[in-house]
Amino acid sequence: MLFESYEELEECFTLFDRNHNGYLDIQELSNALRAMGLDKSQSQVEKLLQSVDLHHRNEINIEEFSRLCGVTKPRPKITKQQLMRRIAKFDKDKNGFIEAGELRNLLRFNGDSVDEEHVEKILKDFDTNGDGKLSIEELAVGLLRRVNNN
Repeated sequence: MLFESYEELEECFTLFDRNHNGYLDIQELSNALRAMGLDKSQSQVEKLLQSVDLHHRNEINIEEFSRLCGVTKPRPKITKQQLMRRIAKFDKDKNGFIEAGELRNLLRFNGDSVDEEHVEKILKDFDTNGDGKLSIEELAVGLLRRVNNN
């Protein structure tokens, strides 16, 4: 790996963004690659730039540079209480539990699968006290456990 952390990648990006516009143009990218020990021809650098330049501006931002380098930005940590507050917004009847319909809405909002089998599996797997109901806290704890195990 070229970078030990996302912070190192940010430092490199900032160092080679000579005009400080938040983008690396072809020359700045070429300089960065050379400094990283990757001596590429002009056409190779152009192909690399085009492969990650989502906005077709002939320059790349830090997210595109991180994708090129294979380094992902760490996700911010969320506390159980923060997650519970977010989940509570989907508790339409305000009873402290997330029913199947509310869970489907939450999953849709996050762009996740909403097939009935998936919903039922979450309801069953996250109901840790076995009362047949999924509390906001049980869902938050279950989601955090899955995120931290991946």
